Amino acid sequence: MSQTGVVIDTHGIVISSAANDQRFLSIAFDGTNYLVVWLDTRNNGNVDVYGARITQDGIVLDTIGIAISSGPPYQGCPSVVFDGINYFVVWQYWYANDTSDIYGTRVNQDGVIIDTNGILISIGTDWRGRPSVAFDGTNYLVVWQGYPWADTSDIHGARVNQNGIVLDTNGFAISLATHDQFYPSVSFDGTDYLVVWEDYRSVYNSDIYGARVNSLGVVIDSFIVSAQPRNQYSPALAHGVGNQVLITYSGWAGVFLGKRYETMRIWGKFYPFTPGIVEENLNVKMQSAKVLEVYPNPAKSVIRVRYPWSAEEQIDIKIFDVSGKLVKVEEKVTSAHEHKEEIKISLKGIKPGIYFLRLGKETKKFLVVK
Repeated sequence: MSQTGVVIDTHGIVISSAANDQRFLSIAFDGTNYLVVWLDTRNNGNVDVYGARITQDGIVLDTIGIAISSGPPYQGCPSVVFDGINYFVVWQYWYANDTSDIYGTRVNQDGVIIDTNGILISIGTDWRGRPSVAFDGTNYLVVWQGYPWADTSDIHGARVNQNGIVLDTNGFAISLATHDQFYPSVSFDGTDYLVVWEDYRSVYNSDIYGARVNSLGVVIDSFIVSAQPRNQYSPALAHGVGNQVLITYSGWAGVFLGKRYETMRIWGKFYPFTPGIVEENLNVKMQSAKVLEVYPNPAKSVIRVRYPWSAEEQIDIKIFDVSGKLVKVEEKVTSAHEHKEEIKISLKGIKPGIYFLRLGKETKKFLVVK
């Protein structure tokens, strides 16, 4: 796409035509070529990380792809950045016992893997994943979501230098807010790192929060990016001119500028924020949020179901797998003196995968990871 917004390759560029699925892309530019990395399932069902370099003319230099990390059982959700000399690719390595760690490797501009055994960035006996990486001119900052101390997911980070040495071997917490935080994204604005994520600390919906982290790995502050009515998901950000960063996310659009949408749309917001602009009326948010919600999503060991409350009613929650098979039923009677709007459901015995939760006439899809 040109700088004026014109699509140059109207038929698209085939970057990978390997067998099976290729998903979860990330891209960086070295001044000459691009490196695109992705999750790849070409190898007999194994989930690997592959990449390919592409010229500015749209020519794919690595037509069969570069195997960045391969082998059983699962490597996925990669992120890549260029540091002026090499690319740095990070990913989630998922073990057979349902724990996962964060790995990385340097890749030179010729597409050669420098750290062939990978660099272990964060290890533990729990689940951590969805990494994102940025570079500040001296070191990288890798951020991820994980469950290191509880059943809720938090946002963590660690710095890695250009020689591949992990500076924060135990990592550090970026957000330990209540409930869950998912899908972090990070960029460097010329002075500090800016990290944004999907946040479930609200008693009603998922919002977008952020934090600034300096080059020493110190969290300077934390702030809300968006608390629009209903849910906001999957934030991403990019550094522009000066210290300006564009934060984008998927969010609910009800009535906007006089037009009714009532669906999810892509939103954007510049950071630093413009003073004096009020994003929404929180009372409106609270009233409009009285709909069925399932969180966290993805879930690990439990899900919480938030639903419109009535004085007294029988709550019957049913969970189905993708084939339509009923795998769990949760029944509860609520009464006026309880006034509860949330039910916690154990996922014990439910295998990782996609499921559908049904309450009354409403159905919500959610993902289980272990």
